Amino acid sequence: MAAAIAETRPYPNNRTVAFILADAGIASHVVVDGKPLQGACGWSGELGYTMVPVSGRVKKLDDLASSAAILREAKVSAEVFLRKLEKHDAQAASIIQQAGFYFGLALTNIIHLYNPDVIVIGGAAAQYPGYLERAITIAAQYTLQDLFQACRIETAREGHRSVAIGASEYAREQLAFV
Repeated sequence: MAAAIAETRPYPNNRTVAFILADAGIASHVVVDGKPLQGACGWSGELGYTMVPVSGRVKKLDDLASSAAILREAKVSAEVFLRKLEKHDAQAASIIQQAGFYFGLALTNIIHLYNPDVIVIGGAAAQYPGYLERAITIAAQYTLQDLFQACRIETAREGHRSVAIGASEYAREQLAFV
C-alpha cells in the first residue's frame, strides 16, 4: 500500500486511479474519489492471486507474470536477464512476451472491474523491455474499447523509491492525527 500512496496522489482530479506493482509479486490498489478501496480486513488488491487457467491447470498470476516468475523461468539473475534482453536473446524475449501476455489480461480485468481513469504501473517486471508494451497490446485487444479508451496507462513516477516515499507520507499523516 505504501507505493500506491506515493503513486496515486499525483492524480487528485481523477475519479478512479488504480496502481499495480508488478514486482516479485503482483499487487494492486484502487483509489476512488481520493479514498482507498479497502476490503473487510482493511486492504484489498492481491492481484497476484488471480487464478488463471493454463494448459488445463490453474495458476496464480504471480507465477505467470511477476519478476520472480520471469527470473525463475529464465534461470538467471535480473542483471543477466536484462543483458539477454538487450542482446535480443530469443528465449528471454519469449519469456517477456508470455509474462506480458498474462499481465495484459490482468490489466483487462482491472479495467473491466473498476473502469479507472488512470492505471499507474510500477515494479521490477514493468522495467523489462517489451513487458509493458506486450501487456498494453493484449489489454487493448481484450478490453471493451470504450473502457480502454477512457483509461490512461502510465508508469510509476517514483520508481524504486515509491515504497519509501509512500511510507513516509503515510507516517506523516498518522502523526498529524496524534
